[in-house]
Order: sequence, then C-alpha cells, then structure tokens
Amino acid sequence: MCATWLQARRNLARHRVRLLASVGGVALALSLTLSLDAIYAGAANQLTTYIDRSGADAWVSQPGEVLRAFVGLALARDLWPVGV
Repeated sequence: MCATWLQARRNLARHRVRLLASVGGVALALSLTLSLDAIYAGAANQLTTYIDRSGADAWVSQPGEVLRAFVGLALARDLWPVGV
C-alpha cells in the first residue's frame, strides 16, 4: 500500500501541469453545475412570484390552455414541496 502512495506522489510531483489542469477542470465543472442550479432556482422563483402576489382565488383560462405561470408553479413545487 505504501509503494502505491509513493508512486502516486511521484507522478503528481512530475506532472504538475497535468495536476493543475485536472484540478482546474473539476473546479470548473463544479462551478458550472452550481451556476446552473442557481439559474434554475431563480427562474422558478420569478415564474411563481406573479401567482404568489396576485391574491387571486381562482384562475380562468381557455380550455386546453396551459399558463406559463402554472408551469413555473410546477417547477417550484419540485424544488420546495408543500404539503397540500
């Protein structure tokens, strides 16, 4: 087991550029994932703000019409489930 760790340390010491590129790639992937998660949460929040602040008891629309705000409400329920 010690020989394996020694060999790994030697490889890391020899190939510093590869190590930095790998660490940078993982950091970039993580930051992009967190950014997309934040964008999704913000979009879901903005889509439901109109419904939340309107105070309406009922919504009326044409048969078969899907309101974009209700799609946003479905997104928000996925993020923050509320007991109904």
